[in-house]
This record gives sequence, structure tokens and C-alpha cells, in this order.
Amino acid sequence: MKAVIYANGSSTIGLGHIMRTLTIAKELKKKGILVEYITDRSDKNAVKLVKDGGFNIIHVANILDYLLSFKSLIYDLAIIDDYNIEEHDINKFYNIAGKIVYIDDLVKFKEYNMDLLINTSIEALNIEYKGKTKKLLGPKYALLRDEFKQIKYKLPKPNVERIMITLGGGDENNFTKYILDMLLDNYVDIEYDVVLGNSYKYKDFMIKNYRHENINFYINTNNMAGIMLNCDLAISAGGNTLYELCACGTPTIAAIIADNQIKFVQGVSRETEIDYLDLIDKDLLIEKYNFINIVEKNIENYSHRIKTSKQMLSLVDGQGSKRIVDEIMKLF
Repeated sequence: MKAVIYANGSSTIGLGHIMRTLTIAKELKKKGILVEYITDRSDKNAVKLVKDGGFNIIHVANILDYLLSFKSLIYDLAIIDDYNIEEHDINKFYNIAGKIVYIDDLVKFKEYNMDLLINTSIEALNIEYKGKTKKLLGPKYALLRDEFKQIKYKLPKPNVERIMITLGGGDENNFTKYILDMLLDNYVDIEYDVVLGNSYKYKDFMIKNYRHENINFYINTNNMAGIMLNCDLAISAGGNTLYELCACGTPTIAAIIADNQIKFVQGVSRETEIDYLDLIDKDLLIEKYNFINIVEKNIENYSHRIKTSKQMLSLVDGQGSKRIVDEIMKLF
């Protein structure tokens, strides 16, 4: 059996699509399925991520032209994870694959008629998708890496001594610096673990200018779960990392840094009572005081951190990719 994944990643669009499809790819590989990638808008960081994961990647000029060039099937399965694909283009993947799985975030199609539809957002549970596709919806199917599947939960400590900052693979607007500056201005005795992603273009600047004894930088780390479990509080962008933190039960403040994170963060907050900060089109000077108030609440209110930690843990169990692949195998 042979599968292909179409996904793109770069410093501009982020690496989320690559990261989450890799979890499916690795689970398929465990089943003995040959998996490779197709990309047409990825940079070298995304390509390296795929290759480091152990998968071949084919770069084409335009995915639709590529699909139309085939007259017979070359894959059993195609997995699509891309915002630019239109509804009428989905069927073109049947030119190369017998079954199609589509990962959705935007709910922009009138109908969904592929073989399997995945939307892991907590908000997906409230969406009435039209079409004949089978639907896998909500945090039950959260796409997390293997390191988050067998977490040994630790109850939060009474004192916040260590804070993790993780704002995605790209963080184009360098909110990492903005948040770190605010924390350093107010909490000099806390140790900070700052995770910098593959496409983060300010790496050299940050490492050169923030040589504090209490700041640890992690670049392209393979030990995210370990860092999360070792910190007392995390500040995270509203992407899939938020689900990873839930699987660890790490008390978290979410930072909305992109429009497509708003509903997701709000949904997770409703279920877990974590606090969040909206940095999209806001006056950052005003938000600075709001942010400090939120941080202060989480540092001082131990019962709040315990409560959110347990509710986060109950939301995500780390078995999402396995459940998805089990459903994919049923297609055959």
C-alpha cells in the first residue's frame, strides 16, 4: 500500500501542516505503508522536516497541473492538508489516488464528499458539515507526536519558577520578543525556556541579545514534552502546540497571534478555563497590562493552575493519530 501527503510549510505560512501530517505519516509507516510527500510552496526548512522524519518529498511547480498530468492511479491514498485547495480541486486528487482524506480548518466548502474528513479543532464538534464524507471531529483526534502518547502527569508545583514560551514555527511578527520582554520587566527571578521554531528568522538576534542566565533557548528541539513537563507555566500560540500542552497537563496562557487561532483558542478556553491573550490588531501597549494581569493571576492563584491543568489533561489523551489511522485502514 502506498500513500501520498500534500502539504506545505514555510516561514510565511508556518510549519503546522507539515508537523501534523507527519504524525499521521509515521503512524501509517508503522502499518507498513509507504508514504511520501508532494509540495509546491514549501521552503528548505519544511523540506528538511519531512526528510528528517524519514519520508521522500517531491517538489512540483503546481499541484493541480501535476495531478492532471496522470492518467492512472499511483497511490492507494492521498492526504490533503492545505488552505489553498478549492472544493472543485479536491476530486483531482482521484487522478493519482483511490481514496482521499482531507484535513480541514476553515470550513470553506459547501460540501465535503471525499472519503474521510478530519477537523481536530474543538469547535469542529459544533459544525454541521454537508456532504457524504465520514467525519472525524474534535480533540479526540488531536494530531500529536509519539512523545505525547504516554505522558506521566505531574501535578503543578505551588510556585511558578519556570515559564515556557512557544509561539510556533515561524512567529513572523516576533511576538516571542514582545512576550519575553514583558516577562523580564516584571519577573526577573523566573527561569525561561524559549522554544524557537524551524522557520523563526530572528534566532540569531534573540540568542545574541538575550544572554541572560535565566533564559534557555531551544531550537528545533526533539524534546517538547520534556520541556513542557518541566515548566510550571507555558505561554503558547493557539496552534496544535496547545493540544500538546493539554496532553501534558501544563498550565497555560494562550496567545492568539493569527486570525485562524481565535475560535480554536476560545473553544479550548471554554473547556479548560485557561486564560488567553489576543494579539491580533491590538494596541500592544494596552495589551501589555492585560498580559501582566493574566500572568500574575496564574502565578498567584495555585488552585486555578491545578484546575486548568486537570481539565486540559482530560481534553486530549495523545491517541488521536492512532485513531485516525485506524479509520483510514477501514477504507481498505
